[in-house]
Amino acid sequence: MKRISLIAASCLLLVSACSGRAWYEGIQHSQRFDCFNLPPAQQEDCLQQLKQIDYQRYREELDKLKQRPQSQ
Repeated sequence: MKRISLIAASCLLLVSACSGRAWYEGIQHSQRFDCFNLPPAQQEDCLQQLKQIDYQRYREELDKLKQRPQSQ
């Protein structure tokens, strides 16, 4: 029984990690599309901004924000 629970928990963790990455990449794709709707002079700057934060850095920044105590 413990083995089944461990397998289920592992699968859930794997699926949530993959879906988080897919969500991030979907947002990046949408923003990249928006860059191409800008005037040509602004497109390169827009695309460079998207390249500044890869998924790993995004996750690190998100984890830092989650650890910060919420001010009220």
